[in-house]
Amino acid sequence: RDAVDYCEGLVLAGWDDWRLPARFELDSIVHYGRSFPAIAEVFSCQASFYWSSATYADDPAYAWGIYGNDGGDHWLDKINTYYVRCVRTGR
Repeated sequence: RDAVDYCEGLVLAGWDDWRLPARFELDSIVHYGRSFPAIAEVFSCQASFYWSSATYADDPAYAWGIYGNDGGDHWLDKINTYYVRCVRTGR
């Protein structure tokens, strides 16, 4: 919930409509021809996990995220602390 709250409370560049990205949105910035990091060059990236807003269907204590180094999808225990890449819908 902390990741969701962080993005929803974020005010950046004059915008206050940020949110935690859907799993497919995180997957869309992965460059599968690269690794270490696997995130497209235009985005900076830590060698860690990034949260998505998608809860893991088999256990609601987990959520989906991607690993910045290899771009792989992983389900992660929500008690852990990882990075967020907040997004907004362009209008």
